[in-house]
Amino acid sequence: MKIKMKIKKIKLYIIISIIIIIIIGLVYYLINNYENYKDNLTIKDIENSIQKDINSSPQKTEEEIIEEPTEKCNTESDLVNFCINYKSCCGSESTTKECICSHPIIKNCRTKFENCINDKEQIKMYGKKVLMEKCINENKACCIPYNSISINSDNFKSPIKNNPTINKICSISSIPNLEEKCIELCITNPECKAFSIDKGQLVQSYGTCNLYNAIKINQTKIDPLTGKETETTNADYYIKT
Repeated sequence: MKIKMKIKKIKLYIIISIIIIIIIGLVYYLINNYENYKDNLTIKDIENSIQKDINSSPQKTEEEIIEEPTEKCNTESDLVNFCINYKSCCGSESTTKECICSHPIIKNCRTKFENCINDKEQIKMYGKKVLMEKCINENKACCIPYNSISINSDNFKSPIKNNPTINKICSISSIPNLEEKCIELCITNPECKAFSIDKGQLVQSYGTCNLYNAIKINQTKIDPLTGKETETTNADYYIKT
Protein backbone atom coordinates (compact mmCIF):
# COMPACT_ATOMS: atom_id res chain seq x y z
CA MET A 1 0.00 0.00 0.00
CA LYS A 2 2.80 2.38 0.88
CA ILE A 3 4.46 1.77 -2.49
CA LYS A 4 1.20 2.49 -4.31
CA MET A 5 0.75 5.75 -2.39
CA LYS A 6 4.26 6.81 -3.23
CA ILE A 7 3.66 6.08 -6.94
CA LYS A 8 0.44 8.17 -6.87
CA LYS A 9 2.28 11.07 -5.21
CA ILE A 10 5.08 10.89 -7.77
CA LYS A 11 2.52 10.92 -10.63
CA LEU A 12 0.75 13.87 -9.03
CA TYR A 13 4.02 15.78 -8.68
CA ILE A 14 4.88 15.04 -12.32
CA ILE A 15 1.47 16.24 -13.52
CA ILE A 16 1.71 19.41 -11.40
CA SER A 17 5.26 20.03 -12.68
CA ILE A 18 4.14 19.65 -16.30
CA ILE A 19 1.24 22.05 -15.74
CA ILE A 20 3.58 24.59 -14.11
CA ILE A 21 6.06 24.29 -17.02
CA ILE A 22 3.24 24.76 -19.54
CA ILE A 23 1.96 27.83 -17.66
CA ILE A 24 5.45 29.34 -17.46
CA GLY A 25 6.03 28.70 -21.18
CA LEU A 26 2.69 30.27 -22.09
CA VAL A 27 3.37 33.35 -19.97
CA TYR A 28 6.81 33.72 -21.50
CA TYR A 29 5.37 33.36 -25.01
CA LEU A 30 2.73 36.00 -24.35
CA ILE A 31 5.21 38.45 -22.83
CA ASN A 32 7.71 37.98 -25.65
CA ASN A 33 5.10 38.41 -28.39
CA TYR A 34 3.64 41.49 -26.69
CA GLU A 35 7.07 43.17 -26.63
CA ASN A 36 7.60 42.35 -30.31
CA TYR A 37 4.13 43.68 -31.14
CA LYS A 38 4.80 46.85 -29.16
CA ASP A 39 8.16 47.37 -30.91
CA ASN A 40 6.65 46.75 -34.33
CA LEU A 41 3.77 49.10 -33.56
CA THR A 42 6.17 51.82 -32.45
CA ILE A 43 8.29 51.51 -35.59
CA LYS A 44 5.19 51.53 -37.77
CA ASP A 45 3.83 54.59 -35.97
CA ILE A 46 7.16 56.39 -36.42
CA GLU A 47 7.23 55.55 -40.12
CA ASN A 48 3.64 56.75 -40.54
CA SER A 49 4.41 59.95 -38.64
CA ILE A 50 7.48 60.67 -40.77
CA GLN A 51 5.53 60.02 -43.98
CA LYS A 52 2.74 62.29 -42.76
CA ASP A 53 5.22 65.10 -42.05
CA ILE A 54 6.76 64.67 -45.51
CA ASN A 55 3.37 64.79 -47.19
CA SER A 56 2.16 67.80 -45.19
CA SER A 57 5.35 69.86 -45.50
CA PRO A 58 5.27 72.27 -48.49
CA GLN A 59 7.93 71.29 -50.99
CA LYS A 60 10.14 74.21 -51.94
CA THR A 61 10.38 74.46 -55.70
CA GLU A 62 12.73 76.51 -57.82
CA GLU A 63 9.76 78.57 -59.03
CA GLU A 64 8.97 79.61 -55.43
CA ILE A 65 12.54 80.62 -54.75
CA ILE A 66 13.07 82.60 -57.96
CA GLU A 67 10.56 85.40 -57.54
CA GLU A 68 10.21 88.72 -59.30
CA PRO A 69 11.92 91.35 -57.09
CA THR A 70 9.78 94.19 -55.83
CA GLU A 71 10.64 97.71 -54.75
CA LYS A 72 8.48 100.31 -53.03
CA CYS A 73 6.42 102.30 -55.51
CA ASN A 74 7.64 105.85 -54.92
CA THR A 75 5.56 107.59 -57.57
CA GLU A 76 1.96 108.65 -58.08
CA SER A 77 1.86 108.91 -61.84
CA ASP A 78 5.24 108.14 -63.49
CA LEU A 79 4.27 105.63 -66.18
CA VAL A 80 7.82 104.33 -66.75
CA ASN A 81 8.29 103.68 -63.03
CA PHE A 82 4.93 101.90 -62.95
CA CYS A 83 6.00 99.85 -65.96
CA ILE A 84 9.34 98.78 -64.46
CA ASN A 85 7.96 98.18 -60.95
CA TYR A 86 4.62 96.80 -62.10
CA LYS A 87 4.23 94.32 -59.26
CA SER A 88 4.69 97.04 -56.62
CA CYS A 89 2.96 99.96 -58.34
CA CYS A 90 0.01 98.10 -59.82
CA GLY A 91 -0.56 95.70 -56.93
CA SER A 92 -3.41 97.65 -55.32
CA GLU A 93 -6.47 99.26 -56.82
CA SER A 94 -7.07 103.00 -57.27
CA THR A 95 -8.50 105.12 -60.03
CA THR A 96 -5.09 106.59 -60.86
CA LYS A 97 -3.40 103.21 -60.91
CA GLU A 98 -6.13 101.75 -63.07
CA CYS A 99 -5.62 104.47 -65.68
CA ILE A 100 -1.85 104.02 -65.77
CA CYS A 101 -1.58 100.26 -65.24
CA SER A 102 -4.08 99.57 -68.03
CA HIS A 103 -2.15 101.80 -70.47
CA PRO A 104 -1.34 99.85 -73.69
CA ILE A 105 2.42 100.40 -73.33
CA ILE A 106 2.47 98.97 -69.80
CA LYS A 107 0.22 96.07 -70.77
CA ASN A 108 2.42 95.27 -73.77
CA CYS A 109 5.65 95.30 -71.73
CA ARG A 110 4.08 93.24 -68.97
CA THR A 111 2.87 90.59 -71.42
CA LYS A 112 6.37 90.34 -72.92
CA PHE A 113 7.90 90.00 -69.44
CA GLU A 114 5.53 87.21 -68.39
CA ASN A 115 6.09 85.36 -71.66
CA CYS A 116 9.84 85.72 -71.10
CA ILE A 117 9.97 84.25 -67.58
CA ASN A 118 7.66 81.37 -68.58
CA ASP A 119 9.52 80.44 -71.76
CA LYS A 120 10.46 76.77 -71.24
CA GLU A 121 13.20 76.80 -73.86
CA GLN A 122 14.90 79.81 -72.23
CA ILE A 123 14.51 78.22 -68.78
CA LYS A 124 16.47 75.19 -70.03
CA MET A 125 19.05 77.42 -71.70
CA TYR A 126 19.70 79.95 -68.90
CA GLY A 127 18.17 78.55 -65.71
CA LYS A 128 15.44 80.43 -63.86
CA LYS A 129 17.67 82.80 -61.88
CA VAL A 130 19.63 84.05 -64.88
CA LEU A 131 16.48 84.17 -67.00
CA MET A 132 14.72 86.35 -64.41
CA GLU A 133 17.55 88.90 -64.59
CA LYS A 134 17.48 88.78 -68.39
CA CYS A 135 13.70 89.32 -68.51
CA ILE A 136 13.90 92.22 -66.03
CA ASN A 137 16.49 93.98 -68.21
CA GLU A 138 14.38 93.37 -71.32
CA ASN A 139 11.35 94.80 -69.51
CA LYS A 140 13.27 97.99 -68.64
CA ALA A 141 14.28 98.30 -72.30
CA CYS A 142 10.61 97.99 -73.21
CA CYS A 143 9.40 100.60 -70.69
CA ILE A 144 12.01 103.37 -70.86
CA PRO A 145 11.44 104.52 -74.50
CA TYR A 146 8.07 105.90 -73.35
CA ASN A 147 9.94 108.91 -71.97
CA SER A 148 11.05 109.89 -75.47
CA ILE A 149 7.48 110.21 -76.85
CA SER A 150 6.68 113.78 -77.83
CA ILE A 151 3.79 115.29 -75.85
CA ASN A 152 2.09 118.25 -77.57
CA SER A 153 -1.15 119.84 -76.41
CA ASP A 154 -1.71 121.08 -79.97
CA ASN A 155 -2.96 117.58 -80.75
CA PHE A 156 -6.33 118.59 -79.28
CA LYS A 157 -9.09 120.95 -80.35
CA SER A 158 -10.00 123.94 -78.21
CA PRO A 159 -11.89 122.75 -75.13
CA ILE A 160 -15.65 122.93 -74.70
CA LYS A 161 -17.77 122.52 -71.58
CA ASN A 162 -18.67 118.84 -71.61
CA ASN A 163 -18.29 115.90 -69.23
CA PRO A 164 -19.83 112.65 -70.58
CA THR A 165 -20.54 109.70 -68.30
CA ILE A 166 -20.31 107.09 -71.08
CA ASN A 167 -17.41 105.74 -73.20
CA LYS A 168 -15.06 106.27 -70.26
CA ILE A 169 -11.75 104.38 -70.29
CA CYS A 170 -10.61 105.40 -66.82
CA SER A 171 -10.25 108.34 -64.42
CA ILE A 172 -7.36 110.13 -62.72
CA SER A 173 -7.81 112.32 -59.68
CA SER A 174 -5.92 114.15 -56.96
CA ILE A 175 -2.43 114.13 -58.43
CA PRO A 176 -0.11 117.09 -59.13
CA ASN A 177 -0.02 118.51 -62.67
CA LEU A 178 -3.24 116.75 -63.50
CA GLU A 179 -3.86 118.48 -66.85
CA GLU A 180 -0.37 117.67 -68.17
CA LYS A 181 -0.68 114.04 -67.09
CA CYS A 182 -4.11 113.71 -68.69
CA ILE A 183 -2.84 115.14 -71.99
CA GLU A 184 0.14 112.77 -71.86
CA LEU A 185 -1.92 109.65 -71.22
CA CYS A 186 -4.45 110.46 -73.93
CA ILE A 187 -1.80 111.23 -76.55
CA THR A 188 0.16 108.04 -75.86
CA ASN A 189 -2.96 105.83 -75.73
CA PRO A 190 -4.30 105.07 -79.25
CA GLU A 191 -7.62 104.09 -77.69
CA CYS A 192 -8.14 107.59 -76.23
CA LYS A 193 -10.23 109.91 -78.40
CA ALA A 194 -10.96 112.67 -75.87
CA PHE A 195 -10.58 113.64 -72.23
CA SER A 196 -12.29 115.96 -69.78
CA ILE A 197 -10.87 117.84 -66.82
CA ASP A 198 -12.92 119.07 -63.89
CA LYS A 199 -10.45 121.13 -61.88
CA GLY A 200 -10.74 121.35 -58.14
CA GLN A 201 -12.38 124.44 -56.75
CA LEU A 202 -9.77 124.99 -54.04
CA VAL A 203 -6.64 123.32 -55.45
CA GLN A 204 -6.73 123.58 -59.23
CA SER A 205 -4.14 120.87 -59.88
CA TYR A 206 -6.02 118.29 -57.80
CA GLY A 207 -9.19 117.82 -59.84
CA THR A 208 -10.48 114.87 -61.86
CA CYS A 209 -9.67 113.81 -65.40
CA ASN A 210 -11.63 111.27 -67.49
CA LEU A 211 -10.29 109.54 -70.60
CA TYR A 212 -12.78 108.43 -73.29
CA ASN A 213 -12.56 105.93 -76.15
CA ALA A 214 -15.34 107.66 -78.14
CA ILE A 215 -16.55 111.24 -78.55
CA LYS A 216 -19.84 112.19 -76.91
CA ILE A 217 -21.14 115.77 -76.76
CA ASN A 218 -23.86 116.32 -74.21
CA GLN A 219 -26.76 118.52 -75.34
CA THR A 220 -26.70 122.03 -73.90
CA LYS A 221 -29.63 123.37 -71.93
CA ILE A 222 -31.37 126.64 -72.78
CA ASP A 223 -32.42 129.04 -70.06
CA PRO A 224 -36.16 129.64 -70.74
CA LEU A 225 -35.96 133.17 -69.34
CA THR A 226 -32.93 134.44 -71.25
CA GLY A 227 -32.89 132.03 -74.18
CA LYS A 228 -29.16 131.54 -73.64
CA GLU A 229 -27.27 128.29 -73.22
CA THR A 230 -26.55 127.32 -69.63
CA GLU A 231 -23.44 125.45 -68.60
CA THR A 232 -24.24 122.07 -67.07
CA THR A 233 -20.66 121.30 -66.04
CA ASN A 234 -17.42 123.03 -65.10
CA ALA A 235 -15.37 120.38 -66.91
CA ASP A 236 -13.32 121.22 -70.02
CA TYR A 237 -13.60 118.60 -72.75
CA TYR A 238 -10.71 118.09 -75.19
CA ILE A 239 -11.10 116.14 -78.44
CA LYS A 240 -7.99 114.57 -79.99
CA THR A 241 -7.26 115.72 -83.55
